[in-house]
Amino acid sequence: MSERAREYFNTYPCPNKPRYFTLFGYLFSVNWANDCWTWITDRETEKTNYLHFGKVRNMKGQTMYEIVIWRFLLLWGK
Repeated sequence: MSERAREYFNTYPCPNKPRYFTLFGYLFSVNWANDCWTWITDRETEKTNYLHFGKVRNMKGQTMYEIVIWRFLLLWGK
């Protein structure tokens, strides 16, 4: 993402730190945004989620699931 796109859309990293905990062998991350969950894609477009359920994977084979409800973000996985 370019700094130019970040400034254009006025999108900056969430100042709130996520809280981590484990339950039944799963790692959970809970975070609360100041406004809503918005980010800039690799094509320099803005994406905002108000209600979202999805899956996040990396190239190491790790998978996390996420729920976004307005300003609330919950991630969990093994």
